[in-house]
Amino acid sequence: MKLYGIRNCDTVKKARKWLDEQGISYEFHDFKKDGLDEVRDTISAHSAHAIMLENTSIIKRPVVEHENSVYVGFNANDWATLIN
Repeated sequence: MKLYGIRNCDTVKKARKWLDEQGISYEFHDFKKDGLDEVRDTISAHSAHAIMLENTSIIKRPVVEHENSVYVGFNANDWATLIN
């Protein structure tokens, strides 16, 4: 599982804490620290692609890649159903 976000974002902190409490391993990619080379090809608008690469703060977070799916935002109840 790969979790994308910004380390000091409150929602990302909640998501990481929840994953840790569930014993779910994940790789964390910090937009601010690690940058963002590509946006997934599910984003089709060229201008949105360029804007997100330039301004990673506008991306709703966290973003999670898990089992060929992408989830955006954090809700513990939803994640319990989707990830477990």
